[in-house]
Amino acid sequence: MQFLNSELATSNQLVKECLKDKEKLLCEIEILTKKLVDSGETERLVKQELSASKLKVDELIQEKQSLLDQLRKSFVEKAKLEEISCDENMRTTTVEKIVSDKEVERLKEELAQKQKEITSLLLKEANTNVLVSEAQQKIDLCNELEEHWRNKELAMSEVIDDLNTQLEQAKARTQNEEIDSLRKELAFSHSIIADQKRKEIELQQKIDSLISLPAGLVTGTAPREKKPRKYCDICEVFDQHESEDCPNQEVYDVSNPHKFRKHPIEEREYCDHCEGDTFFISVFGHDTFACVAQEHQNKNDSTF
Repeated sequence: MQFLNSELATSNQLVKECLKDKEKLLCEIEILTKKLVDSGETERLVKQELSASKLKVDELIQEKQSLLDQLRKSFVEKAKLEEISCDENMRTTTVEKIVSDKEVERLKEELAQKQKEITSLLLKEANTNVLVSEAQQKIDLCNELEEHWRNKELAMSEVIDDLNTQLEQAKARTQNEEIDSLRKELAFSHSIIADQKRKEIELQQKIDSLISLPAGLVTGTAPREKKPRKYCDICEVFDQHESEDCPNQEVYDVSNPHKFRKHPIEEREYCDHCEGDTFFISVFGHDTFACVAQEHQNKNDSTF
């Protein structure tokens, strides 16, 4: 564009010079015309010069017009070339912008995906920590229950020793009814001890299973459905048979249920909570409202 403007300015300068020459020639023609008035010869010569000057002026005008046409043509061609170049640059810039936008969008999506992965990992870590904490609490509870069972077993052993002592004393006194009563109590105690030993084995197996399981597989304890246990009022034993199926039912006098013992039967404390959960050892020896295991479980549930 600067080159074209320079060429145009040069052409305008040439035109101005031609116009000046034309004015100068016109002045000379005017002078010569005045001279022709005085002399015919001079007039003829002036006419010749005038014709020559007109021809020269026409040539200059044609040359100027040709130069202007060339300048216009050159200007138009260069303008078209510059327009084509600008269009090409714009297309290139547009393509580069599209590619850049796609790359930015891809990076944004990748960043969002990474953020989701980080959030998921943080949640998994938090869940793992919670599961590990729950597993540790369950292990502590199992250890506490195991200690509780040992204490119960020791207390039950003392009860058995007391019953054996009473049995020996009853034998010495030859009191048959007292001996039968003590024998039944002893058999009942042995059945409870056997049941507790079975539960101890099951508890130990579950403790070993909890310890060996990965932390991620340890979940909260699901509520268990309590099943009614078999109980015989005649034999006073659990899990053997019902009262109506008792083989001793025929010899049992309903009108006098205490004929086998002289002293009245003391009501034993019984825990409904320990009956429905195999984790807990004994259902006798404490009331449901005074259950230590239930209080411990409620405390753990409140912490979760």
